Amino acid sequence: MKKLLTITAIFAFFLGYSQLNNVADGESITLRIHYGFLNAGSANLTTKKVNYKGAPHLYVKGTGQTTGAVKAFFKVEDLYESYINIATELPSFYVRNVKEGSYRQHLQTFFNHDNHTLVLTDKKNACQWFKNHKICKRCARYALMFLLSEKQNSC
Repeated sequence: MKKLLTITAIFAFFLGYSQLNNVADGESITLRIHYGFLNAGSANLTTKKVNYKGAPHLYVKGTGQTTGAVKAFFKVEDLYESYINIATELPSFYVRNVKEGSYRQHLQTFFNHDNHTLVLTDKKNACQWFKNHKICKRCARYALMFLLSEKQNSC
């Protein structure tokens, strides 16, 4: 019984402490992606501290691309960029530029957390459209995923 209490106390001690800032300036990770024995592609995620509209932000850039023989069959060049306010940990600006085979999408999103709205702009189509979406503060982090998955018929 003492061993069980000791192990529980150790877990409680270590689980009680967590990092406040789990992503720092200058971090980078690169992944190689395999499909069976083929080297299919790579993905890279980097962070950098920048000033965006006068406030300190964390710039996060993610890229993904196919390599080698897989590129001849299905070419992928994806770019994701996000500016995250360090103080509030909320996004201020987001870019999704996707090129996967013949599929193309280039979206930019500006977040206004003061009035809980965002402006989603489709840069790919010649008829650029803007939408203001009212979002609740609690749902701000998930609103973009919903909007990107919803089919847009404006253009």
